[in-house]
Amino acid sequence: MCNRRNKKEKGGENNMKVNVNLDDVKELQPVPAGNYVCKIIAGEVKEGPKGKYIAWTLEICEGEFAGQQLWHNTSLVPNAQFGLKRFLQACRFEWGKSSFNTEDVFGSEVIVKVVVKDYEGAPKNKVKGFIPIS
Repeated sequence: MCNRRNKKEKGGENNMKVNVNLDDVKELQPVPAGNYVCKIIAGEVKEGPKGKYIAWTLEICEGEFAGQQLWHNTSLVPNAQFGLKRFLQACRFEWGKSSFNTEDVFGSEVIVKVVVKDYEGAPKNKVKGFIPIS
């Protein structure tokens, strides 16, 4: 049994009243399958069950879905780094011999191949590949 008060419990110091109306908030919908020109806007190294990976955030730059974001992970596990290499090549990014900063990839543009897959009963986007911009 826990007798200590958690700061996140009712009355804790991190609690505050939040004024927000969520009635008109639209659920994020997947974009239709196709190719989209995207800009890399973020990349964060994370730890997964099979090792480290980079979680990339891409933003669609053109057309009806401009501004919508897509996400793609590239493994840093040695026998799976081919995905990272393909991604960086498509972004026309030249990396160093042993390291690079993810921030240096930000702003790169690439054509992203997107499909729609069923995930737990709901349609979700999945990035299937990349094409360099000519």
